[in-house]
Amino acid sequence: MQSIGERLEEARKRKGISIREAAEATKIRTDYLHKFESNQFDLRLPEIYVRGFLRNYARYLGIPGDKIVTDYLALGIGEERANRGVNREIYGRMDLSASAAKPKREETAPAPVAAPRDEEPAPRAAAPGRTGSSIAGLDRILLLKTSTLGIVAVVLLLLVGWGFYALLSDGPSDKGDHLAATTAIRPGEPTIDIVTTGPVSLAVTRQSDGTELYRSNGELPAGFRLTLPKVVVSVQTSALENLQFDYQGRRTQIPNRSGPQTIAVDLSQIR
Repeated sequence: MQSIGERLEEARKRKGISIREAAEATKIRTDYLHKFESNQFDLRLPEIYVRGFLRNYARYLGIPGDKIVTDYLALGIGEERANRGVNREIYGRMDLSASAAKPKREETAPAPVAAPRDEEPAPRAAAPGRTGSSIAGLDRILLLKTSTLGIVAVVLLLLVGWGFYALLSDGPSDKGDHLAATTAIRPGEPTIDIVTTGPVSLAVTRQSDGTELYRSNGELPAGFRLTLPKVVVSVQTSALENLQFDYQGRRTQIPNRSGPQTIAVDLSQIR
């Protein structure tokens, strides 16, 4: 009659499956499967795991799992291992019980001495160590609370300072223009952008009615973009060479002129 391991190995080879493939499919370690096929069942695992692994592996190979577990139990390996565990547990309990049963030596307190009648009894001294430990515990609690409050106060101060800085930095200033600006534009009106390529001051006035469309409070940095309607404007700047006109991604520049300038520009003609 074939052993458990021989039946498992024969079934696996008949299906053309390697140990590694079986381990990946059943989620059982390869060394456990090797031991099962070699009739080695001492896996240093609880008995319920050994039986479960055997049953799952047999079912995966197409063998009745309950029959394999029954044959395994007939070997008496699991029962012997369980008895060993029970014996150890019993011995451990006996040791604990024996140690607990040892009588403790009773300490005899000295007989109280009566105080003289004419003298008042001396006040009872405080138990050593208790008062000191209580005070030390209170000191640690107070120190912890004080440290926590200090950290919270510092965090609040930092948040308040950051808030003031954010308000001041976001307010109106010369550097506030460095992102983008847009003048009043009618719906559907074509527009064009003036882009700065270097530090420059800028003022733009519509020539038709003298309306000031934009005026910087000092020099603008490179990268500033101003969106304007495509009309005739008067451009006053400190460095004309640092201005470019961007229309639909195509940039142009006033040629042959630089430095401080006040010139009229027909933005509708820029393509």
